[in-house]
Amino acid sequence: MNVDKMIKKFLVLIGFLFMILAIQEINAEICECNSCEDCTKKLNDASCTEVYLSKNISAERGCISSKGISNKILDCKGHIVDATFHAPGIYLNNLINVTVTNCVLNSSNIYLYNSHYCVIKNNTIYGYIDVYGSSNNKIKYNYILNSHGEGITIQGSSKNFISDNKIHNHSGYGVHIGVEPEWRGGGYLSTENILFNNEITMNQVGILVRPDTNNTVIDSNKICWNLEGDIIVKSNYSIVNLKDNICGDSKKCKKCDEQILNCNCSSCIECKIKLIDPRCKEVTLISNITQYVPAFRQCISFNGSNKIFNCDMHSIIQSDVHRGGTGIVYNNKNNTIMNCIVKNFSDGIVIEGDNCKLINNIIENNRYGIMVRGNGFIINNTILSNSHGIEIEGNATILNNKILSSEEEGIHLARSTSVISKNFITNSIVGINSTLSNIEMNSNVVCNNNEIDLYSENWQNSTGVNNTCDNPDGWDDEEKEGCTYKCGEQKLTEKPSKLPEKPPYQEPNYNNYIIITIILITILLTVFVIWYKKFKK
Repeated sequence: MNVDKMIKKFLVLIGFLFMILAIQEINAEICECNSCEDCTKKLNDASCTEVYLSKNISAERGCISSKGISNKILDCKGHIVDATFHAPGIYLNNLINVTVTNCVLNSSNIYLYNSHYCVIKNNTIYGYIDVYGSSNNKIKYNYILNSHGEGITIQGSSKNFISDNKIHNHSGYGVHIGVEPEWRGGGYLSTENILFNNEITMNQVGILVRPDTNNTVIDSNKICWNLEGDIIVKSNYSIVNLKDNICGDSKKCKKCDEQILNCNCSSCIECKIKLIDPRCKEVTLISNITQYVPAFRQCISFNGSNKIFNCDMHSIIQSDVHRGGTGIVYNNKNNTIMNCIVKNFSDGIVIEGDNCKLINNIIENNRYGIMVRGNGFIINNTILSNSHGIEIEGNATILNNKILSSEEEGIHLARSTSVISKNFITNSIVGINSTLSNIEMNSNVVCNNNEIDLYSENWQNSTGVNNTCDNPDGWDDEEKEGCTYKCGEQKLTEKPSKLPEKPPYQEPNYNNYIIITIILITILLTVFVIWYKKFKK
């Protein structure tokens, strides 16, 4: 009898629980949002179990954030969630069972902190995903590309399942697995994380596994064409299980397909990879690149020889307003950079090799437009609004360039032996500044510079002819005092001994016109008389 009572009480309890769940289901709502603030409010509203984004949204700092919630779905419906650089597009903190899906993050990131059993799926992220202190989450079917750092970072997090993602073109690691950093408290290990069936290509490094990250499973992934390595395990203390992967290391994986479809590129890392490929003698940039490049790093660098990098007048632009990093660096010998527009870097283009050529480039708003530490040829370039136009610490032939509006020097040479010919240098503080250099300077126009056109404490054995300037500061063209020509003065390649005089004006001879008219009338009358006599007969 007591058993029957207990069963009845148990059934009543079960029924009561079902009623609570039913009431919650009835009260649950699908909510729409149309701004960062609105989405944050709706996501943290207990009555909204699903939040749908109704249009593209953005904010100057972080956009959507939530903390301490559970059992939610944020569905962006393919709309864009954007935030300014370095700020999170979507910030998830201390969550349980929250799904983020169908979002497009153009220049921002997803942060997952201290959260568990969450799902991040079917998103397109032009940035990265950071996972800290979180476990049992699923990150799947995302397209993650073109960040200045990692594609996915897993630190101090365990038992996360990362599958079926495409992770491309990151200037750092495609996937980075490590312990929680000290600045976050440290101490939390990353264990039993699984990477399955991902495509991780054309990053600086494919997968990096830090020390003390135990029982990581890397299974059935394609990890190919990463610049500095496909899989790097930093310590023998890290236990990594590799199975059925494709990568560039035949000891670890099945070998990547060596076929390269073309020698075109559209990102910093892809251009680097194509430039070191021996099958690509000429690499062509096929779209503009706008990317954050950290200090002391380069967008594009290559050490090979006999290469041509042709931007086809596409741009390489540093997205950081503070002008850090370097646009293009190249070493070795016999390389050519042509038709590039390089903007907003600390160093626009750096030459560290021999016999290198810069031809027909536009280099704008960098601290140093062109830096030459090796030797080369700088021909037909437009170098505009840089702090320093061209800095020569090696040797160069500088020919037929326009160097405009430099904040300091148009050209500065330090212990250099260079040839400077047929350049137009204007609106700088100093046009050409020579320090302990022997240069040959011919047929340059160096005018309208704010303080001085040509400057050196000692011109040493420098020589030149046919230059144009107003403020030479001790420079003398051969057999001249100062420059051969003053600014604004007309120059003739071959000056005749005497210009031809304009013939004097003469009145027209109207008598000639009268004579011609009489002759024509006589001919016409003769023809008429002959015709008339024949007609009369």
